[in-house]
Amino acid sequence: MNPSSAECLYGGTFDPFHNGHEAICHHILAKTKSRESVLRIIPCSQPALKQQAQASNLDRLAMLEKWRDTQPAASRILIDDIEMISDRISYTAETIIELKKQDVVPVKRIWVLGTDAFNSLSQWHQVSTLVSTLNFWVINRAGEKELNNKLGLTKLASHSQLWSAASGSFWFDQTIDMPVASSAIRQNINRQPVPVPKVIADYIEKHELYMA
Repeated sequence: MNPSSAECLYGGTFDPFHNGHEAICHHILAKTKSRESVLRIIPCSQPALKQQAQASNLDRLAMLEKWRDTQPAASRILIDDIEMISDRISYTAETIIELKKQDVVPVKRIWVLGTDAFNSLSQWHQVSTLVSTLNFWVINRAGEKELNNKLGLTKLASHSQLWSAASGSFWFDQTIDMPVASSAIRQNINRQPVPVPKVIADYIEKHELYMA
């Protein structure tokens, strides 16, 4: 499978992008190195099931781009503003449909999400579109309940099967277990050290983000 036909997608508000997010990105890049697949990070504009981001779209996008530029695997990381160029609620299904319109060749897409997001997948907009188009790489999140496969998706035994299995399959990855939450960071922004990558911390301080 060549680089142009496979990619992992990681969406969220990233308000701010923290050490837990970074650990997941590093893990994805390491696990997919042999495939040379792209990691497409998609910050959303207005989340459908969460509160509005506190930092602006421009600030969150800038933080992600500055972080990307410090990474050894930067050439495999794409920061995509596809959901930020719209002023409406961001729906993953609509994003996937739009990405498919842009495809020159068929692309195998793996959506990366945490246990909490997977457990709420049945509430997502046009979930049937997602299940018929994507496979899901579910990352364990510390403190969350057990995985709840409400949609009855096919559970895979290994990471490698994500790339060959039919759409609507998932792999539960319990490698990462970092109890970091963006909401806690925003509420305790003056507490040092802030659990975010240094380039993000520098941006937050310079632009005085998340201050009371």
